[in-house]
Amino acid sequence: MSALTTMSDLRAAIIAGLIARTGLANIDGHGGTFSEAEIKRFSLNAPAVRVAILGHGPLMLHGSGQWAAPVRCVAVVIAKDIVAAGAPKVERDVAALLLANAVSAAVAGNQWGIDGVANPEAVTARNEYSGVQDGTGLAMWQVVWTQPLYVSAPVNMDDGTLNPPSLPGTIAALYINPVLFGGTDPNSKVAAVDGAADDAAMTAGIVAIAEAIP
Repeated sequence: MSALTTMSDLRAAIIAGLIARTGLANIDGHGGTFSEAEIKRFSLNAPAVRVAILGHGPLMLHGSGQWAAPVRCVAVVIAKDIVAAGAPKVERDVAALLLANAVSAAVAGNQWGIDGVANPEAVTARNEYSGVQDGTGLAMWQVVWTQPLYVSAPVNMDDGTLNPPSLPGTIAALYINPVLFGGTDPNSKVAAVDGAADDAAMTAGIVAIAEAIP
């Protein structure tokens, strides 16, 4: 089985894609939660965008005939007042709004040049104004969307039937404490379920993975 795209791959591709489409260099990954101290630090290098993966919803059988994880993505936009010689001042709320607009437009319909993902779904944006942010001289928006990430190979329709594919055991066991498991090490508890072909094998794989985690 060839390697499938991971959530880490997706975040890296989103960052690269947003840099290319918005022209803003200060775009990077983030753990997903912004504290007051972090917000204050952004005042030194705004405007900026931070991309985080928040998790994924229940696995679903996608229209492509593959199992997909609906990954929840967020791009947090941070802006401050823009003052340039010979030009009117741009207030931070307007700067953040315009940057959020650019990010939303960049996200729409974008598969980020990688395999294994579908088009973004439910792209939304919201103003994250608060007194804390206003006191730091910053304005923030969040652009949020869901992007299906395929976690199985396409369904085999040679026999004319549409049977849901089994989930490969190694997808859930890419990293464990923090050793890379590729399903080829005979000493690995998850090696035997690489490419599991039926529900029983898949169940055995889940048990093996659970046992491998202290």
